[in-house]
Amino acid sequence: MSDDWRTVLDRIERQLAAVEAALEHHTDLDLDAEPAGGAPVLGPLPAELGPRAEVLLARSRSLEVRAERERDRIGASLQALARRRHPAPRTRTGRVVDVGA
Repeated sequence: MSDDWRTVLDRIERQLAAVEAALEHHTDLDLDAEPAGGAPVLGPLPAELGPRAEVLLARSRSLEVRAERERDRIGASLQALARRRHPAPRTRTGRVVDVGA
């Protein structure tokens, strides 16, 4: 089945929406939900689809920035946790009481 440009742009739009939702709701993203397949062999992008492709590209770049910020925030949080000094766990040892003494 050969993809046309509209089908490809629809797929990109669905994938962007899934990533946006995952970032918004702090949920996992199922990357295998939609098979990626190989790169479709298409001719030049039709001029009437240019504006839609530009909007999708802008959304993609915006998501890259959001994802990088989220990654950096998580990394900083993990580093802060690693620097914390955790007291050694108290071990509970049994005590022997000589009641006959």
